[in-house]
Amino acid sequence: MKALKILLAVLLALFFFIAVEGGNRSDTTIAETAAAPPNSVTAKIQKKVLLVFPYQPAMPHAILAGQALNEEFRAADNLNIELYVEYLDLNRFQGDEYQAQLLFEIKYKRKSINLVLLNGEAALTFLLKHRNAILPGVAAVFYDVISRRIEGFCLPPDIIGISL
Repeated sequence: MKALKILLAVLLALFFFIAVEGGNRSDTTIAETAAAPPNSVTAKIQKKVLLVFPYQPAMPHAILAGQALNEEFRAADNLNIELYVEYLDLNRFQGDEYQAQLLFEIKYKRKSINLVLLNGEAALTFLLKHRNAILPGVAAVFYDVISRRIEGFCLPPDIIGISL
């Protein structure tokens, strides 16, 4: 079931790239490029995706999710996805300002991230709280968030996801 949710998140993320992403491309749309035969002369579209887990890396679901996302992104013939993975470790460090400043403002400010994938409610809450400071305007896709909890969030139109 977890693998299915991850696959759906990936498909949703790729759809988001195709439907919404606007910058750094020629007259050929992302959808046209992604649909082109693999041996076509079109260049691969370069994208940078940041996958954010709320806890430490040893969690089994984090390992499985990272592997599944890597496999799916590598399988895209005309997309070259550079996947960055961050573990916020929120259950061991008090105050998420530490992660916001250290990890994001220093590590990712100049990386031109195209999309953020968020694993769970804690990662979604973290991004909503710090988005303007760390990744302004970057689209996000969340997964593994309980449906009834989503109603309490004020989500901008460029943050979408799959709930349980």
